[in-house]
Amino acid sequence: MAGKEQLSRRDFLKIGVATAAALLFKPRFVPETVQANSEYPYIPQPTWTTCGYAVMAMLAAQEKNEDVARVFERVKGYFEMIGKYDVRLGESALKDYLEREESIPINSAEKIWDQNLLQDQVRNYKSTIVCVTSNYGEEDPRKNPANHWIIVDDVSEVDGKTYALVRDPLRSTEEYKTKKTLTSDMLPAENGSIYIPVDKFISAMGKNYLHTDDGVSESPFQKKSSSSKIN
Repeated sequence: MAGKEQLSRRDFLKIGVATAAALLFKPRFVPETVQANSEYPYIPQPTWTTCGYAVMAMLAAQEKNEDVARVFERVKGYFEMIGKYDVRLGESALKDYLEREESIPINSAEKIWDQNLLQDQVRNYKSTIVCVTSNYGEEDPRKNPANHWIIVDDVSEVDGKTYALVRDPLRSTEEYKTKKTLTSDMLPAENGSIYIPVDKFISAMGKNYLHTDDGVSESPFQKKSSSSKIN
């Protein structure tokens, strides 16, 4: 009986040590993906020339329902690897990255915009990457050409006035610590987005734009009508 009791204690100690070791060295569970926390994920650009990287991260996070900060790090890592991070990106670079690295089919084209065309665009294709003049008010495009990438998500009526709902990585509310603040005629929206008077927005738009290649692009979060009225 004494031998059996001693053996039982020894086994107990072995089990205790093994259990402690398993708890100590057990790998932390890290989810493969973190869901986006907004219908229109937003992230500010960290430098003056990284608007293209930010809009790619926002669009990819939206389409793939991922956390936008993680997607931005993925975008940044890719361009650092090829030695092209923190430089101004053209339309072809955005299209190439989104299609080849994120597997998101993209259409790109040029258009001279008016309000009807902009409304049709967001109605048919939802979120659209467009280029604008970064200050939205420069009359001479030679001084401030349309070389700043943003995303336009909607055209809506607010208190009887028409606005474009925009994700501009250079401008948002103070909490996002963007490099530029809102002007007096811009209205804050949810999660970093802003409303810009549609006539001001269209006057700032360049010709180049990109959108997903599948007609009406519906991410898991996109439930709004492009012509919704906001009271």
